[in-house]
Amino acid sequence: MHDGKRIVDVSPLVIGEVVQVIRREAARDVAKEFRGHAPSPEAARYSAGDAVGDFFHQMAGLSDAGRIVTRHPSDNAGHQPVLSMRMVIRHEGNFEPHGKMGLIYRALGMLDMMHALVARDYGVQNFCTRDRQFSSLAGDPEFDAIN
Repeated sequence: MHDGKRIVDVSPLVIGEVVQVIRREAARDVAKEFRGHAPSPEAARYSAGDAVGDFFHQMAGLSDAGRIVTRHPSDNAGHQPVLSMRMVIRHEGNFEPHGKMGLIYRALGMLDMMHALVARDYGVQNFCTRDRQFSSLAGDPEFDAIN
């Protein structure tokens, strides 16, 4: 993306998730500054507002430069929650050994499945994520076109 060779499609679902993470991290940062004392909710709100504003400013710059495109939900958006639920039920996920807990269940959730459906509906070929649960879609004919 940064070298201009690719344009990145960004779903509003992704933007919403990033904003939530930014706000959560802002609250953690403010709490660290108070070192065990009750942090000020106003300070956290101010910090989160600044961080979210910076994020949107960066998104606007990348959009203006033609590096990203924000995609609106497809025509199937109204049906996605129901379709996502059916897909989540069909994809059983995995039970894996886990050091602290002994065993952990890993699977795509509703929002993750909605991300995958938006990508599929827009003909996305390369789906980039750090969430390894998306590998469970490999071999599913509904998502064959997505790497």
